[in-house]
Amino acid sequence: MSRLEHDIRQTLQAQASVDLHDPGRLERVRITRRRQQRMRRLTAGAVTIAAVLAIAVTASLLPRDVTRTEPVTGPGPTTGPGPVETSEDAASVPPAPAIDELAVRATWDPASAATLPTADEGLPADLDPIQVRTTGPLSGAALALAHEGGALTVLDAAGWMRLPTPPGLTASSTAALAPDGRKAAVVTSNGLAWLDLTDLPAASWIDVETPRSVRGEGVQITWFPPSDQVVLNSWRGGQRIDLVSGSVLSLPFLQGWAPTTVTPDGEVLAVGRSPRTVDEWVDDVPVSSIPIGGLEGIGALTANRTTVAATRIDTSHSDPGSATDRDGLAVFDRTTASTWAFLAFTGRSGQWVDGGEVVPVQWLASEVLLLSVLDPATGRRTLVRWTPQTSRLWRVSSYDAAFAITLAQLD
Repeated sequence: MSRLEHDIRQTLQAQASVDLHDPGRLERVRITRRRQQRMRRLTAGAVTIAAVLAIAVTASLLPRDVTRTEPVTGPGPTTGPGPVETSEDAASVPPAPAIDELAVRATWDPASAATLPTADEGLPADLDPIQVRTTGPLSGAALALAHEGGALTVLDAAGWMRLPTPPGLTASSTAALAPDGRKAAVVTSNGLAWLDLTDLPAASWIDVETPRSVRGEGVQITWFPPSDQVVLNSWRGGQRIDLVSGSVLSLPFLQGWAPTTVTPDGEVLAVGRSPRTVDEWVDDVPVSSIPIGGLEGIGALTANRTTVAATRIDTSHSDPGSATDRDGLAVFDRTTASTWAFLAFTGRSGQWVDGGEVVPVQWLASEVLLLSVLDPATGRRTLVRWTPQTSRLWRVSSYDAAFAITLAQLD
């Protein structure tokens, strides 16, 4: 037995709930350990380089004055247990470098989102579910799910259709559409329930045994590929639940409504605050931990296989100020957290990031991002397509923010 195989089995034996004969689980942890070893090798070389550079540039650095702190995310109380500290098993790398001014693609006023040129991504220009038909068979995969006032509607090729109401659904419950457009999930005071949209109108909601920590209001739902598992995240922690088997995997590192996304390759990417890091996990095994460093603050995020897009929160400024002393959208590498594109926002500090006014929604292609922009003056959200390489911005659709709308993967 190789040393790597021995280490993997020791890791698994430390987790009583894991079946050592599960080849899928074993392979995931094998990949995790190899990535950790690779990240540690990267760290060893980078630390030496960083030490030399630090001596060379320290004398020329301008002082930076802290102007504000990151907002607390999540729709509920901010007391109680905070995020778990990053595991020592995670492979740490040097902090994210400061955003280079060459990465600034444009400075944009999000208030202009509704007036941008239009682009077709397969959605109607107006997403408000006003004309709704009664429950029937789904016409192709669903494109969007809307939740408003304790009612659920789904958009397919034929328009909006009402869904059966799950027990316990209220206006404060959360709902989310699966990326493949074939399932919907809700979290109520009763816990998690899901609906097979392809079996409508005969389908009924299926309840799943749900830990108390992720029941009730304000629980975030993130779908796990390939749309047969979900990650539930609340201020008390996270849980990954298999919809078919009902198995539950505790993800305690998601405490405190940590900004979270699930990558296409099945890793959980989360922002830790003790210390502030961008962390990657396979199941409940840490893969890497990158100190936020020069990014200063990170809010909502989404990721593809190589890149992360996140709202960047500017917590300090230089004197004189630079083009990067703004809130905005940062696009950075998953391995090094080096920013290669930055869309800076105009307006006052915190205006577009502190309350989730601008959030990245999904990657439409490897270098095309869909984001959502709330106009507080009109109460409407506009979906915007941004191509970081060219700085082009397009309006895709809009809807009344009273409708909590989630989308399937659009490409």
